[in-house]
Amino acid sequence: MMLCVPLINSKTHRMYLFSDSILRIIYNFGNIKPMNFLKLTICAIFLIPSLCLGNNPIEDWGIQDIKEIWSKANTGTAINVIWQNQENNQYRVECRSSVIDIIASGPSPLERREQAYAAIFKLGFLFPHPRWQISPKKERLKSSCGASGSFRSRISKRGFHLHTMHPSEWVNGFLMDDLDIARDFIKWMVRNQQNILQVQTLRTSKEDHLKSALRLAKEAGLEVGFSAAFALRQQKSIYLVPLSATFALDFWKKPLEKNLTSLIKKFEFDYISAEMGTTEFTSTPAKKTLEWMEQTRKILSAHGKKLFIKIHTSTGQVDPAYGNYNFLAQYAHPEVGVLPHTVMFYGFGDTSTPVYGRENFKDIYDFMISQKGKRPTWYYPETSYYVGMDIDVPIFLTDYLSMRTNDLNHIISEGVQGHLNFTTGQELGYWLFDWNLAVQTWPEAEGNENLTIELLGEDTQVWKSIIDYQKKYFNQRQVIRYISSSNLLDELPGFHPIHDRTLIRKLHRDKKELSLELSNLEEAIKNLPPLNRIKNEELRSMLMVTWLRVKHAYAVRKIIEGKNKKQWLDKAIALRYEARDILLNLKKNYNRYPKSLAFNKAPNVTSYDEGYAETAVKLHFWEREEKMALSKARASNPFFMNMYNIMKLLF
Repeated sequence: MMLCVPLINSKTHRMYLFSDSILRIIYNFGNIKPMNFLKLTICAIFLIPSLCLGNNPIEDWGIQDIKEIWSKANTGTAINVIWQNQENNQYRVECRSSVIDIIASGPSPLERREQAYAAIFKLGFLFPHPRWQISPKKERLKSSCGASGSFRSRISKRGFHLHTMHPSEWVNGFLMDDLDIARDFIKWMVRNQQNILQVQTLRTSKEDHLKSALRLAKEAGLEVGFSAAFALRQQKSIYLVPLSATFALDFWKKPLEKNLTSLIKKFEFDYISAEMGTTEFTSTPAKKTLEWMEQTRKILSAHGKKLFIKIHTSTGQVDPAYGNYNFLAQYAHPEVGVLPHTVMFYGFGDTSTPVYGRENFKDIYDFMISQKGKRPTWYYPETSYYVGMDIDVPIFLTDYLSMRTNDLNHIISEGVQGHLNFTTGQELGYWLFDWNLAVQTWPEAEGNENLTIELLGEDTQVWKSIIDYQKKYFNQRQVIRYISSSNLLDELPGFHPIHDRTLIRKLHRDKKELSLELSNLEEAIKNLPPLNRIKNEELRSMLMVTWLRVKHAYAVRKIIEGKNKKQWLDKAIALRYEARDILLNLKKNYNRYPKSLAFNKAPNVTSYDEGYAETAVKLHFWEREEKMALSKARASNPFFMNMYNIMKLLF
């Protein structure tokens, strides 16, 4: 049991110690242990702070964070948190003159802290973005006096994988140089009732900084996943087995044990999330990979840690003895957990998911359901893809709201134990998609897929028209193929295409396909929903840019068609400049991490030279397509205006 007291050194501080000690005795009368009763009585009589304050680190962390939240709100009141060690999870809000008391009950410190944050939500506090707090007005605080409730998440394991292989604010926060970014994101997770943080770690990470960032997460009570690989080296991934030992008899055992033991000694984490294969498209021998899993599991288990295997979406990797290589973990020890992955804005409810050479995600779903009773199983979708698909184009895809919510509801109904969302950044409005997923794990979200929109004070019917439009045109009619952009791997001969699309070089010669795409875009443009009733400027701006991209994709194809080429080029450039002005304004007003990689180009530990938001503001992909539309030679050259160094990507 512990009490939060105001951090002021004065007579007022002593009065708070006295009154709060008395209150705690009253609140807990009948349940309080004799020793605690004695300590509180001494505190009340002699005002000894060390006896008034508790020492549970999880509760201490929560109290300090709630103090920070309260100080930002400038409510004119003080806040006290009273912990009760009871079987039932519940909270109460009590008010007295200029003090608000939160009484948080539960059998464990983490459960009690969840109740405290549920009370904070009940009071009207919201945390859509790690650097944006919405505070209630005094009238809302007053109306919450006497409120009570109970928080129990809809799913026990819930959190986020930060994909720091790509240059984002979190690369600075967790791998490089800015602990404030890491600290703010960890607070955002706790405030939004999440309990798992998984970080993609790189060989080039600054070790001392990574250690400190992971320690912050552990101190906050989060379950921490350390993302590594067995043999995969692409994009600077940390690996356990050197390439030289990958195919050699048992030579892998010593380096695996050495590398794994080194990670355990250096970093604080609860589990390793391991990648299979030498790349996401190429496999290692199945039997040997299973041996790696078992050896890794044994070493981790001896240190009280766990192993999870990422289940890739790629296709075409079939082993004659074991079948689909990506599902190899089904033959591993039952302690080995699995993270079945889906990509982009697609989900289990989509009948067509033309990515990585597949038709849909039915096999991923079936695998997940088959494993949920046999081993730890957490669904592993994503809310941003980065490489020319969404956040860096940029286009704002509302299927990340609807499909992620639908999938979450579905796995909860199926009894899947966990949900870990893959995300590459939260600027340019993409905070909405991550926040929505966090909120959808709350009990208040059951049966209310619009809760996030409602909390923002938006009109749900306005958003419904936009979400329905994007589902119909972007997803089902595949306008996404025209408004996202092909990347190097899509265009290089012999490489596996990431997303099925007709490349611009083919449109130059396939007039029938060009005509079909123009027709689909004409209909999509004709039915664009209005955006003027969206209240949030950042979200409205991102949707405006997305609508401009639909029109720009049409103009690019009219250039290829060849009629009035100059007129359509001017139109495409004008649309790009209009979008650029909107994005520059967003950068000015909503660049919440000005020193990070997000909106900058700077040397960094990833395989990429500039942040996703910098690429977006420059509208690199829009300009590239304009120039490819003008020239068949440029359209046929995968390296024309290429942003990526393939050697850096592979190694």
